[in-house]
Amino acid sequence: MRRTQRKYPWLINIFCIFVFLLLTGCDPITQTATATSTEIVLPPTATSTIAPSETPQPPWVVLLAPSGADAALIEDLQILLEDRAAQAGFRFEVVQTLSPDDFFTQDIKVVFVLPPDPGVSILAAAAKQTQFVAIGVAGLQASGNINLIASSSSRPDKAGFLAGVVAAVTTDDFRVGVIYPAETAVGKAARRGFSNGVTYFCGFCQPVHPPYPASNYPLFYELPVPASEMDWDAAIEYFNIWQAKTIYITPDLDDLQLGNYLAQAGFRIISQSKPGEDIKDKWTASIGAGDVVQIIDTHWQEFLSGDGGLSIEFPLGITNVNENVISPGKLQYIDIVISDLKDDFIDTGVDPTTGEWR
Repeated sequence: MRRTQRKYPWLINIFCIFVFLLLTGCDPITQTATATSTEIVLPPTATSTIAPSETPQPPWVVLLAPSGADAALIEDLQILLEDRAAQAGFRFEVVQTLSPDDFFTQDIKVVFVLPPDPGVSILAAAAKQTQFVAIGVAGLQASGNINLIASSSSRPDKAGFLAGVVAAVTTDDFRVGVIYPAETAVGKAARRGFSNGVTYFCGFCQPVHPPYPASNYPLFYELPVPASEMDWDAAIEYFNIWQAKTIYITPDLDDLQLGNYLAQAGFRIISQSKPGEDIKDKWTASIGAGDVVQIIDTHWQEFLSGDGGLSIEFPLGITNVNENVISPGKLQYIDIVISDLKDDFIDTGVDPTTGEWR
């Protein structure tokens, strides 16, 4: 019995040592396992929350053609400008009106403007970054962002004078007249220039056969502004009383509808417009119209450059000539008059800015 009692304390000591070692080794093992199994979750990157930016749109090239602008010229310019804008990577549009606010919401590179004047000066002052090209718009000065292509409206006295010569040289008994708007400087200058052009060719212009107007030819008819078809009818009645054959429409009254109306009433027409196909046989010639399309095409890059202040003058001349009315001999004489007007060998006798006699 004593030997057995001596063995048990030893076994107990070994058992205690084993338990102690087992217990003291649990924490390090557990801690290591916990550390290696922890997941690291990264926050989303900043780029995942930013929306993609819009692609910038190309700027605009605009043809501003107000109500009453020459429809044939609009068509010709639209073909050219649409093509040139596409080649330059721009968008193109034809509009009848623009306001200063439009330039704050749209990137407009160049605006080509046709008469009647839609307020070029106001638009140009509101949009300094846009180039304006005014085609035959009277009363403007070339400046930083205003470019001028001067038509017969810039020298209405010369355009009128040439129209007077053409009318007189192509019309029997010099039975010609001019229709113009009331109280405008351009209208008065063109009317008086026309009168002097007729007189330059035929002197007193006394017809051989009656009727005989008290003031002789040419005849003058002043339209109110704005004018209606009733006003046009009154003009036609007046010209018919005195058996007028050829009518000149002044530049600031250059409305193709009016030309059509007069042509359908039987008159031959002289103006700065391009005639429609349906009235070509009643068209004598276009005065001072120039080749606008060619001029714009030639100076296209200058308009895009943004330098501004260009002033380009149409060559004085006649286009859309009716060869059944103007013979080669008459055309040769007209070309001499054109040359003399260009070189100032002929003085129209009219102040082009006021329309008054000089």
